[in-house]
Amino acid sequence: MEHLNVGLILKDKTYAAALARGLSRESRNMNFTVIDKTVTECGLYLTDSRRRRSLCAPVIVLSETPDDDEIFIYEDCRVFVDRMIYLYYVMTGRIAEFRGNSSFRLVVFAQACGGSGTTSTALAAARMLNTIYGSRCLYLNICPFDDSRKYIAEQEGAGIVKLLYHLKKEYDFPMGSFVQEAEGISVFVTHAVNKYAMELTGEMFNRLLAEVNRTGSYDYLFVDAGNYWSRENLAVLGCADCVVVVSGEKRRGHIKYLNELEEMLIARAGAENVLRVMNFADDTDEDASEGGSYAVSREDAAFVRMGGYVRIDLSGNYGLEIAQVAKGIRGICNGYGTEKDG
Repeated sequence: MEHLNVGLILKDKTYAAALARGLSRESRNMNFTVIDKTVTECGLYLTDSRRRRSLCAPVIVLSETPDDDEIFIYEDCRVFVDRMIYLYYVMTGRIAEFRGNSSFRLVVFAQACGGSGTTSTALAAARMLNTIYGSRCLYLNICPFDDSRKYIAEQEGAGIVKLLYHLKKEYDFPMGSFVQEAEGISVFVTHAVNKYAMELTGEMFNRLLAEVNRTGSYDYLFVDAGNYWSRENLAVLGCADCVVVVSGEKRRGHIKYLNELEEMLIARAGAENVLRVMNFADDTDEDASEGGSYAVSREDAAFVRMGGYVRIDLSGNYGLEIAQVAKGIRGICNGYGTEKDG
């Protein structure tokens, strides 16, 4: 699904800017732009003037005394977005976004080749979001071989097969029986050999999103897709709020291919939703501090083997760099871009 560009044409530009920020936090597939003098080409316009109905794209009027086809200008942002989605559908027959007022953000972690550190980055970023912001993260690995089990002990409970069974049904089910807690984050119970995860269809994934949203317990759903790009996994990129593309040391002779594959993933996700992470970076690497790119240094001391598992230590330099990644994810999900400082 393509992102919908929405232009705000309001007399009060200060209010328009504030409204754009508020709507960005509630919407998951729309970009909001305050239009001043030159009318930028958009797929939908919001205006406080009924004379603007003559624009070449659909127009929704904001009013203090709205009619059925208008929106109350001071409506709560969540209700505002719901009304926009409905009115846009009435006018065009198209769906602006599927998730409406979902309470969580979907973040997909992707890589072009194995061994890039995608799983460790996802788990570390989830813990850091919890540490810094108190965000509640739910992690799901949809790779045939689940590397997260190197970091999180396997736990008895309903596994991915039973979860897939319930997702095919129309009734509610106790999602808590499929989730375990680990170091401040929640994790779907899977096993090291996770081959049935590849049977997760688009319809089932949408059902999973609805169940996660229904619980109201999470701020983020982290989906670790690794480098397993089935048609269904590629479709997940298009509905994500943020896609974290992780790259590591690229083998000589494969660099061109891997670069092209990364660009394909970015194009699928939409460049404005992508955060790039270069793992195992050192002083010889090209600077990765511009735009939505982050360099994470190799720090073997941050990965401590304990009791048959690897514990990720976020107290040192590695933790500081992961904190920047976490802030970047939060910035993209909340609609105001990556945050490097502060």
